[in-house]
Amino acid sequence: MANLPSNRTKLQAAVTNQQPTIVASSQANREAMIEAYDTIDLLNQKVDGLAAGGTLSPLPPDFMHRQALINSNMDVWQRGTSFTSAGFGPDRLRLILNNGATITSHGRSTDVPNVQSQYSYEINVTNTGGGTGVIVRQIVEAQHYMAGKQVTLSGWIKGPSGATVFHVVNDEFNAGTTMTGAWIPFMVTGTVTSTGNLSIDPIRNASLPGTYRLSQLQFCTGGVALPYQPRGFADEFRLCLRYYEKNYGYLAYAGTSNQGNIAIGTAEVADAIFSNIRYTVPKRARPTVLIYSFGGTANRVSPINSTTTIGTNVTVVNDLSNEYGFSKLADTAATFTVGSRYWFNWVADAEI
Repeated sequence: MANLPSNRTKLQAAVTNQQPTIVASSQANREAMIEAYDTIDLLNQKVDGLAAGGTLSPLPPDFMHRQALINSNMDVWQRGTSFTSAGFGPDRLRLILNNGATITSHGRSTDVPNVQSQYSYEINVTNTGGGTGVIVRQIVEAQHYMAGKQVTLSGWIKGPSGATVFHVVNDEFNAGTTMTGAWIPFMVTGTVTSTGNLSIDPIRNASLPGTYRLSQLQFCTGGVALPYQPRGFADEFRLCLRYYEKNYGYLAYAGTSNQGNIAIGTAEVADAIFSNIRYTVPKRARPTVLIYSFGGTANRVSPINSTTTIGTNVTVVNDLSNEYGFSKLADTAATFTVGSRYWFNWVADAEI
């Protein structure tokens, strides 16, 4: 293979001779053009060689859509880090238990496949149940650009030796992996036909009880599992806020006592409190908002500078709530002191 870059002597001569003796330089121009095309050919040969040797990986035409999953590296945990019932664990990943499947816990683990991850998602299964059994799922919002295209789900998984797990994309195609007791990569490729929301299940129908872990998930267009490239925490966190947000600090969770960044409103009438809450990121749709008192009691508020609770069923009024925020709390059975201020915490949930 010829050394690059190619000799540019004739090309420079052509540029120098173009004016004023255009006719005299025509031969040099022709030679320069030939040299330019030769250089392009050499560059193409060089790229082909790098690709064949594994130094370069060819990207699919839709390489900009290389990651449709959010929080794929298990970095964001707004709801907590350890759970004993089904539901969301890390942001955007939901544990579903079907047909008698049971767990002791699920949550954050520091057991990871390599240095690209700080945490993995751990599920401790006690009964696998029947049928679909244990499922870990992320719903990807309607991705019209993927419809009719080949896509690939990939990642790392660890589970009890001999167990099998299926990886399912939108109930359209799947592949199984047999566990070894160590971290192993998995991949499933197929064509998506749906233009609606996509159900991505990196775990479905685990065959044996035991501890399972997931890490470095990726769902992209194309027929290859691209090298994993995680987003930065700030970018990932902001994407998660579209689906779930709380006024609590990052390491404080819903239902706990909280004064930092607590919301404040004023009772304009005896059964309603008016405030002006704006979300950091607009939600996917108008969220379900749950109100907590200063001390963490659901559907209650507290008089400002007090830990006592007021109300029987304080809720957000839908007419003054949308994907950008909310302005009114109401409780028809409560008697707020008109003109007094109250503080409260909130969680906005717009998950799919």
